[in-house]
Amino acid sequence: MKEIYQAAARLVDCLKRKEMTVTTAESLTGGMAAQAITAVPGASQVLGFGFVTYSPEAKTRLVGVSPRLIQTYT
Repeated sequence: MKEIYQAAARLVDCLKRKEMTVTTAESLTGGMAAQAITAVPGASQVLGFGFVTYSPEAKTRLVGVSPRLIQTYT
């Protein structure tokens, strides 16, 4: 688990240097990626949005995942 926080710290640092942002769209992780990012000081400068979309309807409606993709990989 420590690795995800180290990776998140590297991501936040890189995004700050490049003046970029990131948005997460998670399902099975239940928001763990966004949580790891927000644990890094200064993350509010780079995390734009975070979505936890568990149901197929939410994935389709909120983050634009095609129903065909969901049907193929769910």
